[in-house]
Amino acid sequence: MQLKFESVDDVCCAVCLEVMYMPVGLKCGHLFCMSCIKQAVGVESSKPLGRAPRQASCPSCRQRGVFAGAVELYELNNLIRRKFTRQWLEQRKQATDDHCAQLGVHRRRRTSGSHYVLSNLYNMPVVN
Repeated sequence: MQLKFESVDDVCCAVCLEVMYMPVGLKCGHLFCMSCIKQAVGVESSKPLGRAPRQASCPSCRQRGVFAGAVELYELNNLIRRKFTRQWLEQRKQATDDHCAQLGVHRRRRTSGSHYVLSNLYNMPVVN
């Protein structure tokens, strides 16, 4: 079976309406960005999706009990990254920025390269 993505709309998350970044499939068959679905059901970004509250339901079909068997779709993520590189990179940056904000850190670009350094909001030194 060969998947063909003709447009960005074919790989959009129903929560953020952008190209999926790190897609996850729920038991009900709906796909979302990992960070979007965790935020939608109130699961901390560092916790597994299976920790969703029992009353949480799929944002698309409202079915309950679909989070415990969620599957991270790494190959789909790679396909999306290859086909829609610019949009995927934008989503990766947004997801990283959101995650850093939750942790209370911010990113700054190193002057000598393209790597990012994480430092906390209290200007504590970053140890390399």
